[in-house]
Amino acid sequence: MSEKRLDILDRRAYEYILEHYMEPDLDRNRIATALGCSTRNLSRAFRNMTIPAAIRMLRLYKGRLIGDVFCFIII
Repeated sequence: MSEKRLDILDRRAYEYILEHYMEPDLDRNRIATALGCSTRNLSRAFRNMTIPAAIRMLRLYKGRLIGDVFCFIII
């Protein structure tokens, strides 16, 4: 797969993760199936981190945002 296609796949995967990050069964197999690619190519598209790390980081970030808003409402 060319670098350009891997870049496109990377962006599509991040978009998919953003839409589905709250679902507990989100994993690289499900993402690959949804995007119509192999898990190998999906993993190759993620150059800076692993797919589970990207999902975990987004969940922690979104959780922190929700926690900050919740604390602001209580105060």
